[in-house]
Amino acid sequence: MKSKLNVFVNQLKAGELWLDHQRRFCFQYDKNWINSKDSYRLSVSLPLRETAYLNDDSYSYFTNLLPEGKILDILSRRLQIPVSNQFELLRAIGGDCAGAVSLFEDGVLPQKPEMYSYDTLTDDHLLKIINELPENPFMADEAGIRLSLAGAQEKLPVSLKNNKIRISMNGAPSSHILKTPIKDLHGTVENETFCMMLAKRMGLTVPDVKIFKINEIPLYLIDRYDRKIENGQIIRLIQEDFCQALNVNAQLKYSPTLDMCFSLIR
Repeated sequence: MKSKLNVFVNQLKAGELWLDHQRRFCFQYDKNWINSKDSYRLSVSLPLRETAYLNDDSYSYFTNLLPEGKILDILSRRLQIPVSNQFELLRAIGGDCAGAVSLFEDGVLPQKPEMYSYDTLTDDHLLKIINELPENPFMADEAGIRLSLAGAQEKLPVSLKNNKIRISMNGAPSSHILKTPIKDLHGTVENETFCMMLAKRMGLTVPDVKIFKINEIPLYLIDRYDRKIENGQIIRLIQEDFCQALNVNAQLKYSPTLDMCFSLIR
């Protein structure tokens, strides 16, 4: 029997992801998802259809949900999963990803919104997590925590309630991203906050940001643009990056040109 991951959009099953006998990524949309009036493609590179995407045709979309570079290397060592085994990495940390997609093992369902669980952090616990992020990205080896974000900068998906930072448990959605200062670069948190606030004052549509301090350490806290609050619950919103839309391998993440990007959205 094939080992598979079920792909959910919020609480709805959108499809199944598995490896074939040559360990190539295969993805197939769920028939109920296709027939739903509210369904949509997960990516420009994965139009809705009943037949499966075989031979790694879905590889770029799903592997671009993972972190990259040094962070992925550290995650791999921490979880004792080879970097080359992206399927198992998705199984380990793919509970709360960029966009609307979350991945769960067969037989495991995402929590209902009213049952979402979060761990509210004390200042001391948050400080400990921040200090350990370089060697424990996304708290990946802690039970019940399955978080993933693309990119190479140290950051953590979180939510905020009563000005307290919370960590998503068992695949519950986060609402904010917390970034730490970049080592050896002075003022990165203040600079990023200033740039986003300036953009908003100029009339651009940008997420809200703030500096969140813990023991006088400045942390950059930004609302996730791929989330919204509806009836008091966090809802995931569909989104994809250019590599996913262009079907570009995660290892070639910085290869798409501006011409390719403009041609896609024209």
